[in-house]
Amino acid sequence: MSNRLLLILGIDDSENATDQAFCFAQSTAKELVALQIINSYLYHYGHNDLIATRPSKIRFLLHIQSEMIDKAKADALELQKRAMKLGVALEIKSVETEDPESAIIEEARKGYEIIFLPQEKRHIFPLFERSLSKRLGGNVSCTIAPC
Repeated sequence: MSNRLLLILGIDDSENATDQAFCFAQSTAKELVALQIINSYLYHYGHNDLIATRPSKIRFLLHIQSEMIDKAKADALELQKRAMKLGVALEIKSVETEDPESAIIEEARKGYEIIFLPQEKRHIFPLFERSLSKRLGGNVSCTIAPC
């Protein structure tokens, strides 16, 4: 069994997952690895804007990317402060991707005991789509804790 825990950040609201991961890591003295997914729904609009010129699309996408990276750095700094305060060993890995599921699977296959995954918001459509936690469950061998 691995001595590391994986916390997924940047998908839906991750405050509860963060709280539970820190609490578990502190009580078990296990290393916590935070996988910070950097992505924005605004990328879609930048790529698919039918009116914008190519240069303005590029400027928009670069601006969104810059904003997301700045926010990710600030969030990482807050996590580091929290980890130091609680005495938790923390490693933060940031990944900029439009396919969070693949990034999570790739990282999870490196060997973790538990994945703390933010609870997904319920969507009406598509009606029969499996949740991220169920899709991950078929691809990784560790425990997945949606919270």
